[in-house]
Amino acid sequence: MAHKSFVMAIVLLVLILYLLERNRLFLGLLRGISVGVLLSWLAWIVSGLVIFPSILIGRLFFTQPRNQFYYYEYFIHREKSWFSNSKIGFLFEDTYNTPVPELVGSEYTDSFANAAYFGDAYAQMGLLGILLISIALGLLLYISDLLIIEENSLSVAIIVTGMFNLVNTGLTTSILTMGIAFSFLLATGYQLSYHNEYID
Repeated sequence: MAHKSFVMAIVLLVLILYLLERNRLFLGLLRGISVGVLLSWLAWIVSGLVIFPSILIGRLFFTQPRNQFYYYEYFIHREKSWFSNSKIGFLFEDTYNTPVPELVGSEYTDSFANAAYFGDAYAQMGLLGILLISIALGLLLYISDLLIIEENSLSVAIIVTGMFNLVNTGLTTSILTMGIAFSFLLATGYQLSYHNEYID
């Protein structure tokens, strides 16, 4: 499923850039999602292959809400992870010897149960984690807005590509290993070269 997500991310990125060029982003995304859901449902009816609705309908509407509920249900009465299994785990005492997605998945899905930043934040620090990670995400979005050059599709593509991972991964992991930090570095370099070439 993870490999299919990367394919979907590329398609979505191209669609976003196309719509941005025509100033129809919000309406275009709504229409695109609606048409995609309808076509994937029809493909399942005709072919009987569940892969078509699972890629779009399942991932878009059901998988992540379900996984985030599993995270809440699993950790509500258990010790929180406190980032011990994350990329900054060396700062904290190891609470669990198993990665959180594997821990939750073994309880509910028999596979890795990746969750978006809400579920991961709750697993790490409970409600306090949701508050702090939400503030951190707001700051991250503010910085990304500063790095995007107005009406320049390449700067949008650089930032958005890394941000896709937030729908399926915790914030710290997305920043450190899923491309957000690297995309910010690229966007900073591109913005500097853009201003040097076109502004000066």
